[in-house]
Amino acid sequence: MNAKPVGILVTALSLLALAACSSQKEPATQALAGLESSVAELKDDGERFASEQYAAVDKGVADLKAAFDKKDYKTVVTGTPAVQKQVSDLRDTVATRRQEFEAASARATEAWNGFAAEMPRYLDTLQKRLDTTTRGRRKTQEPSGDSLMLDNVRNLWADAGNLFSTGKPVEAAARAEEARAKAQELAQKLGAKLE
Repeated sequence: MNAKPVGILVTALSLLALAACSSQKEPATQALAGLESSVAELKDDGERFASEQYAAVDKGVADLKAAFDKKDYKTVVTGTPAVQKQVSDLRDTVATRRQEFEAASARATEAWNGFAAEMPRYLDTLQKRLDTTTRGRRKTQEPSGDSLMLDNVRNLWADAGNLFSTGKPVEAAARAEEARAKAQELAQKLGAKLE
């Protein structure tokens, strides 16, 4: 076989491969841009509500971007549907978990309102009862266990208030429930009636 026709054939095949590769560059560019945009939109909620799933999607996009940077446009084009499915699943998960979070926050806020109405009264009642039971003690004596327990209730309640004011109603309600349980325990110990 003559070397000249072989060289022409190799050149022609190289040009065809280059043309095929460059013909996939535009679809790969568009696919990657679309994925990056979708992932950017989901970033905050994805990290908050589905962090592991978001990390997997982010890795999938990063892998496609690495293939694009290597000019492996075919991998980008063929890999895009799987990552698009991951993005769609992530969007569904985020929507579901956001709804669950909002419902839990609404329930916690309602519970918080009850705690906010009763806990100041509880603390006042407990302090008055404690003052009555310790009236004869000298000021130089160490605080009683009951006094320390009341301080613990106050600290839990203050922590609950801080959580609520920083937009964490679920955590705030849980901490307030803990404070109320400790207050009720102390009331029983002191023989105080909480109303």
